Amino acid sequence: MGDKGGVNIIIKYHGRYSNLHKFWDNLCHLEKKFEVAADLDLRYMNVSDYVDQDVRFSRDFKEVERWMNQSYNLAVQYIYDDNILKNGLITNDYVKMCKKICHQQIVLGGLRLASVLDYIWKVLKKPHNPHKMQFEQIIL
Repeated sequence: MGDKGGVNIIIKYHGRYSNLHKFWDNLCHLEKKFEVAADLDLRYMNVSDYVDQDVRFSRDFKEVERWMNQSYNLAVQYIYDDNILKNGLITNDYVKMCKKICHQQIVLGGLRLASVLDYIWKVLKKPHNPHKMQFEQIIL
């Protein structure tokens, strides 16, 4: 987008000015920052929809690039709303959509991290795995 990740896009929400990047960093002004921990996946998404296709991690690291592309596509499709680009006004519908995306991405991030850690654990458990030394060097 050439906007430094939303930093150069000034927005107005509830009479206060900020930038789009900060708005999203603040999780779209959630009432309680991590209210979502216990029931996030049950309220906003069916986690099982993502487990098989979206979070598995393997040695070739192709998933990481796919995950980055998915995040980029979310930004292009939803974050850079025409209304915001034209006048910088954040609507209630935009906030609702923003919160849903944040919740989904938090759940996906947790599932993906668990998959990566599971992969690393399996590598470290094998006594003569050539990748074991690489992971041990990173960890130490």
